Amino acid sequence: MGRKVCPEEVATKADDGIPYIALKTLLELKLANGMTAPHRPRDLDDAIQLIRCNQLQLDYAESLNPFAAEKFCDLWSPARSGNRLRFGRTNKVDNRASVEAPGSGIG
Repeated sequence: MGRKVCPEEVATKADDGIPYIALKTLLELKLANGMTAPHRPRDLDDAIQLIRCNQLQLDYAESLNPFAAEKFCDLWSPARSGNRLRFGRTNKVDNRASVEAPGSGIG
């Protein structure tokens, strides 16, 4: 099992003294957690959202720890495609997907 990392260990302080985690570090942590902790699939989705929101290019992987870089490359294309998996029907008002029980007509 991997070593637990405390936010204080990876945080950087801004000029105003407020600590923050750099994008590269946050992305590496999310990728590593998603790959090594099966009970934390949300971390891989967080990584996808970081790639998408920051419009990261595929060559960003070169700056990452090699352990995380391969998973970054795996997730990059789906993250950048803009295609989202949809389950059931989509709520047209706010574009949220709902899960429909088979044959129930509910969802």
